[in-house]
Amino acid sequence: MKKIVENTGEFIVKYNEKFSEFEDKYPNVSSSIRSVVGIFPVGTLITELAVDNYSRRKQTRINKFIEYFIQNLEKHSSEGKTFENFDNEDFEDIFEGILFRVHRIKSEEKKQYFAKILAETIFLENKNHDFIETFLDLIERLNSKQIEILNHYYKQKIVMEPISFEIKENKKRIKSNNESNFEILKERNKKLQEKAVKIAQDTIDKDFNIDNISLAYHKQDLVSKSLLQDIGMDALGAQPYLYLEITDFGKIFLKYIRGY
Repeated sequence: MKKIVENTGEFIVKYNEKFSEFEDKYPNVSSSIRSVVGIFPVGTLITELAVDNYSRRKQTRINKFIEYFIQNLEKHSSEGKTFENFDNEDFEDIFEGILFRVHRIKSEEKKQYFAKILAETIFLENKNHDFIETFLDLIERLNSKQIEILNHYYKQKIVMEPISFEIKENKKRIKSNNESNFEILKERNKKLQEKAVKIAQDTIDKDFNIDNISLAYHKQDLVSKSLLQDIGMDALGAQPYLYLEITDFGKIFLKYIRGY
């Protein structure tokens, strides 16, 4: 019976058969997993405290994360992606950093995010570790409500972009003095602006099922992490953190964890 690494306890018992199949299909990746898990402290905890609930919880979290990772890898493989860009040193560095985070995390959603990022790093031609490490830190530090809020602003941005674009184009046409239907364009822009204001107000009024103090903290924290930006700062008398929108960095972050 193949072992992933000596003394990883529950992982061998529960996932040995599944990992053996994975090992046969992806020997380079599985070899790196064995190497990293072998030096990870939780493996030692399992050996020394085999019946301890604390160490079992830690190991179970790692087990589940690796299961999610295998699922993501299978998905990429089924899409015809190859492992020609696989670098075991890069992979092991990122994998080790993720394991030190995963064993502390209860959220299944976050484990899935970590697994998705780890799987995708295998197929990246240009690996920016600093960027990836930043995303890993964000996943660990943000809670599910903050990700929900960020996701809402992303969807709002998608709705607002074509409205803003049309308003700008109409203004150009009006300014060009080559249009005979000035009044029609002005009326159209008025309706578009009213629509944009309503969308913005709906977001301002949205409480995300939490109290106002918590919501204000979550939004301010997202701004401090450059995931949201305050676009009302230059408006006369605008209240801080009232008119927000997702940043380009925020969109990239969501693309990494949710595939947008």
